[in-house]
Amino acid sequence: VGSTTLEGEVLSIALASQPKDLLAAGTTAKNVVLLSLPGFDTIAQLRHDGHVRSLSFSPGPSGLLAGGGGTDEMNGLMTKKVSHCEMKTVIWSVGTDGASGKYLGSIAFDDIVHATAFTPCGKALAVGGEHRSIAILLVDQGFKQAAHLPCTAGVRCLSWSPDSHFLASGGEDMQVSIWDVATERLAFKLPKSPDWVCSVCFSPDGSWLACCGYALKEVTLHPVMCSAEAGDASVRTPLAATPNSAGPPMPAVAVASPVGAKKITLPAPEDEPLSEQAVPQVHVSAASGPKHGSDKVGRRRGRTLLGAMLLPMTLQPSEARSKVNLPHQDEVLSLAFGPDGKTLVSGGEDSLIAVWDVTSQRRRMEVNIRRSIVTVAYSPSGCYVAAGRTDSVVTAWVVESGDEVGHEEVEGDVLSVAFGSLCDQEILAVGTAAKKVVLLSMPGFESFAELSHDGTVRCVAFSPFGGLLAAGGGTDEMHGLMTKKVEAAGTKAIVWHVAPGSTSDDSEASCECVGSVAFNDVVHAVSFSSCGKLLAVGGEHRAVSVLAAGPGLQAAAELPCPAGVRCLAWSPESRFLASGGEDMQVSVWDVVMETLAFNLPKGKDWLCSVAFS
Repeated sequence: VGSTTLEGEVLSIALASQPKDLLAAGTTAKNVVLLSLPGFDTIAQLRHDGHVRSLSFSPGPSGLLAGGGGTDEMNGLMTKKVSHCEMKTVIWSVGTDGASGKYLGSIAFDDIVHATAFTPCGKALAVGGEHRSIAILLVDQGFKQAAHLPCTAGVRCLSWSPDSHFLASGGEDMQVSIWDVATERLAFKLPKSPDWVCSVCFSPDGSWLACCGYALKEVTLHPVMCSAEAGDASVRTPLAATPNSAGPPMPAVAVASPVGAKKITLPAPEDEPLSEQAVPQVHVSAASGPKHGSDKVGRRRGRTLLGAMLLPMTLQPSEARSKVNLPHQDEVLSLAFGPDGKTLVSGGEDSLIAVWDVTSQRRRMEVNIRRSIVTVAYSPSGCYVAAGRTDSVVTAWVVESGDEVGHEEVEGDVLSVAFGSLCDQEILAVGTAAKKVVLLSMPGFESFAELSHDGTVRCVAFSPFGGLLAAGGGTDEMHGLMTKKVEAAGTKAIVWHVAPGSTSDDSEASCECVGSVAFNDVVHAVSFSSCGKLLAVGGEHRAVSVLAAGPGLQAAAELPCPAGVRCLAWSPESRFLASGGEDMQVSVWDVVMETLAFNLPKGKDWLCSVAFS
C-alpha cells in the first residue's frame, strides 16, 4: 500500500476501520501520526509529550484513540521517575475524517505505560506498564477507574477476549496471565517462557491465543475453547458486552495450552448447563448477582477454563440435609458412585461388596467374596461393578441381577481398578503390584493388553472422553518408613491413549504412551476431571498436582496438602476437587482459584476413598 518515514523511532501502531480506515503510529518524537488508508497520507499529528509506546482504537464509530507511554532515557535503570517523563495515557477523538484529533484528556501513572487496550464492546480501557498493575477504566464515566489488577512485574502487552470478560496480560514476569475482570481475579497463569513476553493477542473468533517474546524465535498459537453463554444479566458487569438478542451467543474463553510447551489440542466437551442437583453434604451455587429463580440458575450456561466453571461459585456443607451412613461390618476401603448418582458401590475388610440405593439407604446388591476387598469400580453404563481382592483376583458382577460376569487372576496383588468406555465398548483396567496395568474387555472379561509402569500401580483412572488412561504408583518396600525414595521406585504417573475396539493381545497395536510425570514420592491417587481436560495427581509428596490432560502433561496448578493424599474426586462441573488421606479429613479445593474451599471434620484414621455423586 505504501510506506513513509517518520520523525523518531516507531514504537507502536494501531489500525482502525471506523469512522474510516486509519493507521496510527506512535514514535519517540512524542507524538502520534495518523495516516489515511489506502492513500497513506499524513492527516494529523497528535502530541503526547512522552514516548508513545502503545496505541489502541476503540471499536465502532466512537473514534477514540488511546496512547500510552512515557520517556525513560535510562531504559529502566532508574526506578523513581520524575513528572517530566510524561508517564500517562492520552485520549483523543479522531472525528469522522480522522483529521480533527481532538484532545479529550489524560490519565497519569507513576511509571511508564507500555500497553493500552479497549474492550471489544468499547466500554472499558485497560492500561498496563512498569507500575506492575493493570488499570481498568470506564469509557462512559470519564475514564473512572473500575478495577485494579496487581501484577508481579511490569506489563508489556494486553489483549481482551471477544466477550470483553477476560483479559490476557504478559510482560516482565515472563508469562501470560489471564484475568477474570468481572471478579478482579486471576483466572489462570501459563508456565513461564525463557524471557519477557512482548505481545499477546486473542483471535477475533476466540479460537486462538497468540503470543511471542524475547529468546523465542517463533510465534506460539495456543488453542482456545469457547463455550456459548446465554448472557444472564444477573452475572454481568458494566465491563461485559451488552447482550444482543439478534446476534450470536457471546463466547467465553478457555485456554488449552501453556506457553513454551507443545501446542495441546484438547477436545471440547458439550457445554452442559450448570446442574441444580447438589452433592450429598455439599451445596453448589453461583455467587455473582441476585438469583431470579432456581430454574434460571439451573439453565444458565457457564464460562469455562480448561473445562472448569468460571462463574463465581461457592461450595460448602449443606445445612438442609443430614449426613448419611451406609454401614459395613468392618473398615470400608473403596467406594464409587454409579453414573446416575443414585447408586454407590462399596467394599472393604468385611469381604462384602455392596451396591446401595443412596436415597433409601438400602442395598440393591450384595455379594460376600470371602476375601478382603481393596478396590471397587462402577462401569460408565451402570451395568457392572468390579472389585479387586487380596488374593490377586479381580471380579465383575451385573448390578441388576448380582450375577458374576467373570473373574481373572493376575500377576501380583490387585491394588486398583477402573472402568472406561470407548466407542460403546467398556473395558476394565487393573493395576497390580507386578508393576503393570492389565486391560480386560467387558463383558467377555478377556485380557487384551498389559501396560508396563516400572512401579507398583496403586491407582488407575480413565478420562470421560478421548480414551486416556492414567496410572500412578511407585514401589515402597518399607511401607512408608523410608522417606527418601530412589529413582528405581517408579514414583510417577503415566498416561496412555487406549485405542477403541481393540481386543488384540498386541498392546502396542491398541495403546500408546502419551507421557509420564515423575514425583519424589509414591503416587496414590489419579483422577480425570469430569470434562476430561485436567488430571489430578496426589500422593505421599503432600500435594495435589493438576495437569493439562494432553501431550506433555503440563502443570496447571499445585495444591499443597498437610499430609499424604490417598484419594481424589472431581465435582461434576470440574471446578472443585475433593482430596483425602493421611490427614484424616476431606479437603475440598477450588481448582480455578487454587484455594481451599473447606475441610470436613476429621475422621478416626486415614481416608481411603472419596467420590462426588
